[in-house]
Amino acid sequence: PFVLLLRDKGVMGAVASCCNEGLTKLLMPTEGSYTRDWYGFGPAERNSLLLVGHVQLEVADVKEARRFFVEGLGASIRPPQEGSPGDVLRVLAGPSELLLSSAARGREPRAWPGQFYVWVEDIQVVSAACKALQAQLGKELILEELCLKSEEKVDAIALQEPSGGHVFVVNQAPKGYVKILETADILPKGVDPSTRPNLLALMDVQYNVPPGASREVAA
Repeated sequence: PFVLLLRDKGVMGAVASCCNEGLTKLLMPTEGSYTRDWYGFGPAERNSLLLVGHVQLEVADVKEARRFFVEGLGASIRPPQEGSPGDVLRVLAGPSELLLSSAARGREPRAWPGQFYVWVEDIQVVSAACKALQAQLGKELILEELCLKSEEKVDAIALQEPSGGHVFVVNQAPKGYVKILETADILPKGVDPSTRPNLLALMDVQYNVPPGASREVAA
C-alpha cells in the first residue's frame, strides 16, 4: 500500500521541470482529477503536483534494512512519533517516507511487485557505500551499475534491499534540486553538505499487476 500527497505547484512546480515528459505526466494529474479520484486530502490548489506520501514495506531484518538506507543510500530516519508503532522504521526520501517493519514470525517478507525510482545528491558515494556494505553483510545489494558517459563514473544503479524483495533504481538528482527542496522547506537551509541526507526523493513507484488483473484493479 502507498499513500499520495499533494503539494502546491508554486512550491514544488520546479520538480516537474526536472523530470522527463513521461514522469511529468505521471506527477501532474489531469484537470480536476484530484477532486474526483482522491479523498481525505482536503481541498487541493489548482494544478497541484501528485507526490507519494508513504509506502509500507516488510523486511526480514529491520537493523540490516536501516544500514542499507542510512549507510548505503544516505537516507535520514524520522524519530518515532507519539502514538505511532515503535517497531516501524520511517525512512525519509524528500517529502516521501518508506515505512519499514519486520515480517510476521515464520513468514517471509512480502516482496514489492515492482521497483522504486529514487534520486540522490551524489551517486558515486552510493556506489562506494553499497559495495562496502554488501561485503560487510555478505549479501548482494548491487544488481547492476550503468556507466554510460565514463567507465569511471556510475550513472545509474539498481539495488536490492538486504531482504532481496525490494528493488531501487538510483539516479543522481539534477543540478539545483537540493535548492528546490530547501525552498520548499523539505530540507533545512544552510546545512553543511556533509551532514545532509544523500537520498533526496522517491520519484516514481512501479507496481506490477498479474496478467488479466487490470480490470479488477481499475474497479
